[in-house]
Amino acid sequence: MRTITVDTPVGAITGTEEDDGIRCFLSLPHVHYEAPFDDPSLATSLCSAGSPFDATRTHKDRTALSVYAPAGSAPGADAPVIAYIHGGSYIHGTHADPETQGRALAREGYVCVCLGYRLSAPGFTQLRGDGPSHYRGIEDCLLGLEWIQRCVESFGGDPTNVTLMGQSAGGGIVLWLLRKDHFRGGFRRAIALSPAYPRGSSAQRHGAVRTALGTPLLRRELNDLAREHPERLARRLPRVRYFFPTDVPFGPYPLEPSEWVSSVPLLLTCTDAEFWRHPVARRLDGRAAARPLARGLARHLGCDPDALSSYTAQLPEGHEIGEVIGDGTIRRYVAAGAELSPCPTWVLQHRSDPAAGEIITHCDDLPWYFEAEPSVWARRMLARFIASDSLPWTPYEAERDRAVLEVHGAGREEGHARSTLRKDPLGHIRGAYGVTR
Repeated sequence: MRTITVDTPVGAITGTEEDDGIRCFLSLPHVHYEAPFDDPSLATSLCSAGSPFDATRTHKDRTALSVYAPAGSAPGADAPVIAYIHGGSYIHGTHADPETQGRALAREGYVCVCLGYRLSAPGFTQLRGDGPSHYRGIEDCLLGLEWIQRCVESFGGDPTNVTLMGQSAGGGIVLWLLRKDHFRGGFRRAIALSPAYPRGSSAQRHGAVRTALGTPLLRRELNDLAREHPERLARRLPRVRYFFPTDVPFGPYPLEPSEWVSSVPLLLTCTDAEFWRHPVARRLDGRAAARPLARGLARHLGCDPDALSSYTAQLPEGHEIGEVIGDGTIRRYVAAGAELSPCPTWVLQHRSDPAAGEIITHCDDLPWYFEAEPSVWARRMLARFIASDSLPWTPYEAERDRAVLEVHGAGREEGHARSTLRKDPLGHIRGAYGVTR
């Protein structure tokens, strides 16, 4: 391993070149704000006193991004760019997550940029003066895309060929950035893996946040708390989650596909067993009372009362609670996004095989893209999507057969994955949660 310095529009940056040639520039601050509850601006200079910025180590708590570039990358190489937004229920996670670093994608010839953003109340509690679709955490990501447009050529990337990808909360942010009031042309195609959203607005949650933090939800008071008592703020922020035990406590709201631009090709994915291993599901599934409890939980999560009986009747035996949690927190948004999307949209669902002991839950698909030896099938799928803005199966069309590609297993060992094109496998979820055109 050796150090390497690259000249960029924000100054010289020193990163590392690993033994296989992959170049890593870690934890680059891409936004500037005076205090945690202030709106951000683009960081336009990283250097002080003429010294290169040290990007050889990660700083997981910094609002920053990391760049991973292929071996031998240089300005003018025009490698495709993948901008990745991490998940974590909008309350935890980092651009420096070791499970989703971009080295594997860089080995495939992509410049991978892992974007960080402010979490929890600093990122997603709306304050006086904020517009209805304005969130500081989202603005951090928007400015990350602007940073890519400005700087990625210095790392060998093509700013006109950016794929935006995110998982869970990050997938929710990807879909939010498709909104007409947010889209600025910073990416050409989008991939949302198991996207997640809260079930209520920031305004509806102000009382809980105010109680947890013990201070008025005014920008000055919140910034004073962060400056004068940062340990108190850090201790109190997790309390917000206690008010929302069956929901993510923060995040953009609501999912409105009618507000999306129509020009961006979109891939939506989920797994069929998103939360079969959720602690509550582990404790309750398999018990005699599981199905009645699942019925009550589905009602609580927003299932249409008229569809409740038919929905709960088809829940898989032994996994009733886990299925309801996954449907009510993840797959409802995939079903709604696919049904209402104005974009060219493809849908993929990872299919478990319980009889063979293969259960694919939330985050189990991430190794497809980020392992040292990623799935050959996923690699080919990404390459096809990026090269042609299309995928080799029938797109989802609500007016036709609502095609979803179900992929069986990860296929990493054999170098491929078995797949089946199915007609409307998410229809029962769409009916349960009242998704209509």
